[in-house]
Amino acid sequence: MNAVASRLSPEFSGLIVTPAPSVALAALARGAHVHLIGGSLCPEGAMATGGDAERFIGTIAADLCLLGACGLWPDFGLSAEDAGEAGVKRAMAHASARAVVVASAAKLMRRGRHLVLDLDEIDGIVTDASSAQMAPFLEAEIEVIHV
Repeated sequence: MNAVASRLSPEFSGLIVTPAPSVALAALARGAHVHLIGGSLCPEGAMATGGDAERFIGTIAADLCLLGACGLWPDFGLSAEDAGEAGVKRAMAHASARAVVVASAAKLMRRGRHLVLDLDEIDGIVTDASSAQMAPFLEAEIEVIHV
């Protein structure tokens, strides 16, 4: 997600709400308005987790949620290795009109310990994976953006 934040257009006028300090700093460096969600920092994802973070997320209404992937498996969905990280990501997606996963080819066909979103809850995937690798997701009618 740092790569996405560091490439924000200087004309971007939206608000970035993130539980990840590194994403907040990258977006701030690009001139974006940023709200950093508080909570206990999860060592695996370097993001705020826990009840405070999830409660705050429940008070917002976002247009778009971009989620990083620990694993993305067609028969399981988006997953994370840490339960707290999974809970925060799930809350972020449910507080948003659209949920888009950013997943490199290396994250496909991997399954983490904790479910974040079922496949039918994912609106789009941004990836460097080939069209052949993305076939199961396209069959599920998920928008795929190749980068």
